[in-house]
Amino acid sequence: MDRYLMIVVLAVAALGCAGTHPVPWVSTPEYEIEYDLAWDLTVGLFGEQYALETVNKESGLIQTRWRPLDISGIEENALGEIDQVGVRITCQVEGRFPFQLKLKVERGILRGGEWTPVWVEYCRESICQRCEAGRDWVEEDVEQQMLRDLGLRLQD
Repeated sequence: MDRYLMIVVLAVAALGCAGTHPVPWVSTPEYEIEYDLAWDLTVGLFGEQYALETVNKESGLIQTRWRPLDISGIEENALGEIDQVGVRITCQVEGRFPFQLKLKVERGILRGGEWTPVWVEYCRESICQRCEAGRDWVEEDVEQQMLRDLGLRLQD
């Protein structure tokens, strides 16, 4: 089964949510690099790969826009009222020196022109199968790639 079809099928078809948990944050290692340089490198990395929605150096917050995933292979009836499935990344500075970030990668759905994180939408509607600490709603390959890329950039 196609990975994205499985995402939609799990999100749409499964029943019975025991509880709601937001997507958990993952912390980076600490990097011995000045904050201004680390910030610029971090914003540059995320800006190269995603369209940025929020960039606030003072508060240390970066959030990308939702990036649609290719769902062209999914049958229309499996999508229901969902127009699109996507991912976004949110980063928050945990420490300025040494520099440390926490980040999370969320799946979301576009319905009626508005993006909503999947765990919020489907736990609220009580139609998700599992909401175990939110890990079911994380794009782990995107998360791991961003952590790797960020580490390479900040260690140089």
